[in-house]
Amino acid sequence: MSCLIDHLRVDHQIRIIRDFTDLDGRRHRANETGVLQAISLDWAARAIVLAWERDGVRETMRFSLGAKAGPRNGGMREFFEMGEDRSPPRPKSPPRARHVAALQDLPAPSATVITDPAQWEPAVQRIAGLAARSRFTEVETQIRALVVDVGPTGWRLKQLADDLGDLAAAHAGTADRTIYEWLRDRSISLLHAWGSCATSGGEGAVCGREIDVSKHRFEQLDRV
Repeated sequence: MSCLIDHLRVDHQIRIIRDFTDLDGRRHRANETGVLQAISLDWAARAIVLAWERDGVRETMRFSLGAKAGPRNGGMREFFEMGEDRSPPRPKSPPRARHVAALQDLPAPSATVITDPAQWEPAVQRIAGLAARSRFTEVETQIRALVVDVGPTGWRLKQLADDLGDLAAAHAGTADRTIYEWLRDRSISLLHAWGSCATSGGEGAVCGREIDVSKHRFEQLDRV
């Protein structure tokens, strides 16, 4: 899920209006232009990551989340000018019935709790299989096993909250709302736990915006 940083928006043209050097030592000059393709936060490295396409080449720019000067949270307007919307045409959504059938076809989850964070994707797939069968007690056990050590800045909490949010979205619109609502509420609780790990006011503000974006997404899904 993309995040929001100041006025920047994905799928819009942006222009650099002041020279700067990013966290990785890459120098950028005024009047460079490109299309912003992704905005993300690398919580393990405490970095803001902008991915853009410039002259047909995808590049990334990284900035310290705690920076007091240069491109930073709250200061992007000093360095980037927003241009026109370059959003691609939206594809049609697949029929809901087919999507739900795919969920029901998930392989039976293993009985073994996955405790190694290096096995993150298999663990999330296990959560998906358990949740699809309404085995919420076992889902909770798997969740706790993944976040027993949340990592620097609690980034594992945010990652798992996003993963549960995506699983919840897959169940939105079904006749029985139980699975969607359980995953939605657990995702939100993990987001708040992650937000409490902020170590500064600026970092807390970024967390707050990320949480608001996720909650807004759920508000829309609630109406599906």
